Amino acid sequence: MSQLITVTPQGQISIPAPLRRLFGLTTGSRVFVSAAGHRIIVEPASDFLSLKGSLASKAVTGPTSQIIKQEEQAISSALAQKHKNPK
Repeated sequence: MSQLITVTPQGQISIPAPLRRLFGLTTGSRVFVSAAGHRIIVEPASDFLSLKGSLASKAVTGPTSQIIKQEEQAISSALAQKHKNPK
């Protein structure tokens, strides 16, 4: 879906209603604006609170000492891998 829009003297643009609906943008929604070559990219920004619970399946449970040991092993493994394959 493409539409021609006009930039105001203040440098503002309006996102057409069909696109706002498509991406769930409402008053107060936040977006990321970035440049890629000769394009301006506008992407919906995730609301931080909407991410609540998204990592629940990745949660590490158990005694603190066990979690620390797992972290130390992961760091050691990552460092060993980095030295095997330096960039």
